[in-house]
Amino acid sequence: MSYDLVGLGELLWDCLPEGRVMGGAPGNVVFHARQLGLNAALATRIGDDLPGRELLQQVKSIGLPTHLIQVDAHRPTSLVTVELDQTGSAKYVFTPDCAWDALEQSPLWLEACASARSICFGSLAQRGKHSHQTILSCLEVSRERSPAACRLFDINLRTPHIDREAIVASLRLTSALKLNEDEWPLLMGMLESSPQGFPSTTFEKASAELVFEKFPDLQWICMTQGKAGLSLCRRGEWVKVGGQSIQVVDTVGAGDATSAGLIYGHLQQWPLEKTARFANTLGGLVASHRGATPRLPLQQLAAQFEVCQFET
Repeated sequence: MSYDLVGLGELLWDCLPEGRVMGGAPGNVVFHARQLGLNAALATRIGDDLPGRELLQQVKSIGLPTHLIQVDAHRPTSLVTVELDQTGSAKYVFTPDCAWDALEQSPLWLEACASARSICFGSLAQRGKHSHQTILSCLEVSRERSPAACRLFDINLRTPHIDREAIVASLRLTSALKLNEDEWPLLMGMLESSPQGFPSTTFEKASAELVFEKFPDLQWICMTQGKAGLSLCRRGEWVKVGGQSIQVVDTVGAGDATSAGLIYGHLQQWPLEKTARFANTLGGLVASHRGATPRLPLQQLAAQFEVCQFET
């Protein structure tokens, strides 16, 4: 089977003040991609426990396929405590040594990634060496078998689970990078030991071009800036989209909806401006609802954008 998108990484329960909701960036992206009409599946690992069985049932109930979900007989399903401040911003506390720390390379996963038109993944699921190697193997087979595929690395830095070597290895295999304005200076700090040097911690054309130069496979970079919108650039082209007037309920999953919009626009071969506006709109829409996976009429929204013309 050929997929439009394979989400690769963590699946978990977000434990919010009002109760548990399904979470994990790759799963959120896959959910919104399927709401957009894409053939998307999640490759992840859960525990053989009650939270895992409940999570699997939740995955089925929202219409996600389950055949790429592994079950670990020894490690628990991941539970994440989510603390929200007065602005709706989230702080996360993760279960150690959970099921997605042991993602297992399998022929089924390799074939899915080899034929997929896009893959989304992050750094969190690479905190364990086993999962790190599995993710790299999936990316390598994608680059070899489907070199034109979009491999979107949503860097998604979560202290203390930040591994410079894993991040640099991922950047060498990715074609698209997404991060937020707080993560950019952290990334620049990781890369400043390079011969070129990365003197600027501000996301601007000069510093972006240095990153493009260091990682030849990288085609575009997106920086989300919260209420200020987002910037999307590729070699020689730069688009800035302003913020939206919305009532923020919480920001959990908003960035993942943005990722789904970026992938959708890329697969539709939309101009950079249209893709940026669409992704920004999706992120704002999810931020105006509770939780990471609200049911939304995204196919209708995509159809509206399809006929829109934007001038950079």
